[in-house]
Amino acid sequence: MQTRKLILLIELIAVLDLVGQQKYPQAPEIWSKPQKIDAVYKWAGFVADLTVTADGRKIYFGGGGIVMSELSDTGWTQPKRLGNQININNFVRAPSISPSGKRIFFTWMFGSVWQLYYSDWDETKQDWGEAKYTGKEINESETEGLYSINGCCALNDTTIVFLRGSTAFIAEWVSNQNKWTNVRGFPVTGLYFDGGWGLYVSPSKNKVYNTTPQQDTNILGLPVYKEDLDVHYKNPSYPSGYSIPFILNISYQADTLYFNGEYQDRFQAYPALTADGKTLFFVANYHGHRTVYVSHMLIDENGIPVSVAHNQPLITSSFKLYPPYPNPFNSMTTIDFELDRECRVSIIIYDTLGQKVKELFSGIKRAGLHSLVFDATFLTSGVYLVALDTPLGYTVKKVTYLK
Repeated sequence: MQTRKLILLIELIAVLDLVGQQKYPQAPEIWSKPQKIDAVYKWAGFVADLTVTADGRKIYFGGGGIVMSELSDTGWTQPKRLGNQININNFVRAPSISPSGKRIFFTWMFGSVWQLYYSDWDETKQDWGEAKYTGKEINESETEGLYSINGCCALNDTTIVFLRGSTAFIAEWVSNQNKWTNVRGFPVTGLYFDGGWGLYVSPSKNKVYNTTPQQDTNILGLPVYKEDLDVHYKNPSYPSGYSIPFILNISYQADTLYFNGEYQDRFQAYPALTADGKTLFFVANYHGHRTVYVSHMLIDENGIPVSVAHNQPLITSSFKLYPPYPNPFNSMTTIDFELDRECRVSIIIYDTLGQKVKELFSGIKRAGLHSLVFDATFLTSGVYLVALDTPLGYTVKKVTYLK
């Protein structure tokens, strides 16, 4: 018991030393440079809160009520508001859809307090059903009264992690009692996650994504606090069961892009991931107003290049990126890839920080085998990532340049 208290004290001192100072380590997983979703950017002047379906083909966000956009063969569709059974007025926010896609949670404002509701998908009507209250156990306290629920993450249809203020709790649906109950701190009572700007917990609970405040300077050299996207890895050696925050390369990359003038701001929040954990959506203010950005995982936390196949109904096409050759290489290497249908593709070279180094090709390619040459003459020696992105999915290979 004394050992556990000592570990807790050491962890607390470390956190206190890090908060407000840019000392958190970068996460080992590497993400691509984020791309804004133009359909959302042009439609909504301000986005707050975000959730994504398990397959990454629908996003729901707060923008004058809860709004949905869907990924089609031609890109993201124009956002549209959900029905009045959910959007009773503009005071609706914090959507979270379960991995099954059959249940969506959201908050309604009553007075000055946000209360948590949910709706189930009606297969007959092909629409969301009536809103249902999650109950007193989640929204109220006998001693403290009503809580304001500021967000929710549905691990499945019957387990949710939700935010009272910015403090995380977990609860389950108990069918024989017909209510949400067993409310307790997450991950453990007394060691809560803070989710002031959103919280995403993977269905397996192996990872938690949220934001961490760190101190930096603005473009004028004045001290400011900024929110960085981070990930906590499940780790039983910590009292909370999770590691300290590791900052995503996206956030440290945003610092560079902000100071060189490409980004207007560095605000980032409301992370939401696909069920496989390989596509990240979040809200940022890089280009003038808060909107939705998307990034693909290039390298996982174990250093392994990532491949993802997008599941599309009625489409059985495939794609393949072959290992570059030679590898390692000096100056030039050949990149072969194969498609079994005509489609739009891009081949992009990234460095190991996830920064885009070169775009080798972007456009339409016919079915068949294709070859491109990567000329690294003017680059520094090191490891680079070759990413093939198609409507069917994306895949990554490592290549080493030796001068």
